[in-house]
Amino acid sequence: RNADLQIASCYQAMEKPGEAARYIERVLAKYPKDFEAAVELGNVYRADDRFADAAEAYGKGIAALAKETTADWRIYYFRGVALERAKEWSKAEADFRHALKLNPDQPQVLNYLGYSWVDQGINLDQALEMIEKAVDLRPNDGYIVDSLGWAHYRLGRYQDAVDTLERAIQLRPEDSTINDHLGDAYWQVGRKLEATFQWAHARDLDPDKEQLPVILDKLQHGLKAASTGKTGAISEEPVLPTKTAAAEPSVITVGKGESLWDIAARIYGDAEMYEKIYEANRDRIRDPNRIFPGMTLNLPAAQAN
Repeated sequence: RNADLQIASCYQAMEKPGEAARYIERVLAKYPKDFEAAVELGNVYRADDRFADAAEAYGKGIAALAKETTADWRIYYFRGVALERAKEWSKAEADFRHALKLNPDQPQVLNYLGYSWVDQGINLDQALEMIEKAVDLRPNDGYIVDSLGWAHYRLGRYQDAVDTLERAIQLRPEDSTINDHLGDAYWQVGRKLEATFQWAHARDLDPDKEQLPVILDKLQHGLKAASTGKTGAISEEPVLPTKTAAAEPSVITVGKGESLWDIAARIYGDAEMYEKIYEANRDRIRDPNRIFPGMTLNLPAAQAN
């Protein structure tokens, strides 16, 4: 079992999700109630944009739970993410609400649910309150700060949106969505040249296939004439759930272009904490300079943001 899961992890690192899934599925065939294997399979499918399959895999993990604990918010959160991406919002919302029932102060869930409501234009007051709470819990998380800026934008508070989104850009300058959001906010306060710069920067930061045409339209015609579809991309900050996790944050998945230094600075507000992250993951990191997107890391206890 352990060897199969490790082989799957290696295939995932080699960007071969099909092979990774095959080894995890082999584990689940023999151990249908293997919680960890079900979550691993869901993560593999979700990283490969197979969201319906991911939701089904997470469902197997939920079915394997003998008794829910606070730490089990994670699997409901991840199934909610998969369902939202599979465009099954009512089911996704139910999972997010259940995750908050298990852990009411979980910033990732507060952010994702609040952002989703803002983007749909519903429950705006409650959504803003949830996102503000998430920012208080994770003030150095650029994605969550972006959510607050976008909430201000959707509520017509454009100068507040500019101020907040500028801070989000400082935290996550390489994210296309945050740059796009700041461009929209600049345009609304009359800073149109700066808006064009931000949209051009967002275009060059590898936006997803749904976001790119909207950005290109804004670059050509400006905001008012642009076809403004849903441009927001919610931060998943994927985390591999474990039954023993307790303190927050406990685990995290490496994002595109991130180093241990970047992760330490974002999570703890102290880049020097990268050494502690490395020590906590010596079983899976042989070289601290060689980590890859999708790798799941344990986070040591600290005064984390």
